[in-house]
Amino acid sequence: MKISNQKNIEKLGVILLFLAVIDLLIIASIWLIFQKYDWFIIVFLVAFVILLIKICNLHFVEFENSGLVVSIRKRHLLKVNDFVFPILEFPLELLKDSNVKSDILYLSIINNESESNKTNLFKVNLSGFKKDMKTLIVSSLQGDQSN
Repeated sequence: MKISNQKNIEKLGVILLFLAVIDLLIIASIWLIFQKYDWFIIVFLVAFVILLIKICNLHFVEFENSGLVVSIRKRHLLKVNDFVFPILEFPLELLKDSNVKSDILYLSIINNESESNKTNLFKVNLSGFKKDMKTLIVSSLQGDQSN
């Protein structure tokens, strides 16, 4: 099963890009009309920079549960077709606990390489996922934790 928030992040990216273009048009029209810098242009320039930073930081998360291995990938919005290594990949038998609290997926995974069976806690940001997608992710992990 593969679940991704790509469509939601793409919609957000289009909205932010539209706002950035509108912001640039406002800056250009104010510059052409008044032909001087004032606080109004500076405010719109700061808003434009913030929009560009938001667009550059947009990533979508892809959750894949094959039944034996869980793989979580994080991809940048502008580099969709590139191969991306998973940020987290582990066998389901090592999963001890999983739950979602306020858009963050907490995964407790047993480190099988050490003799002490130490547990590692991983956090995955699930912002952009709908509520039913989050419950589907948790239920697919909970259903496989019967050991």
